[in-house]
Amino acid sequence: MSLINFRSTNYMNAFILYAFVAAIVSHLAIEFRASLADEQSYLFKFLKPLTSEDGINNMHQLFYSIVITFVTTIFVYFVMHIIFGWGEGMLVNNCRR
Repeated sequence: MSLINFRSTNYMNAFILYAFVAAIVSHLAIEFRASLADEQSYLFKFLKPLTSEDGINNMHQLFYSIVITFVTTIFVYFVMHIIFGWGEGMLVNNCRR
């Protein structure tokens, strides 16, 4: 059951919904990566004690970006599933005869 009746029943609707998801995830990934480079950001201050060095180097930024983007993507997919019923077509009926 979705909140808005806009399902991917044809190529255009599927393209629009996936483009919306890709835009949200891309934007959030770029913002998180930028906040990892900014020493005044809350994310930098939160993650800095987890590193043993003075700051967050490129390898730490890469690792944190991948983890944060993965979690963000799962969250965005979940929200899209609640709002639009997105991803229901990927479910397979597992009936064995």
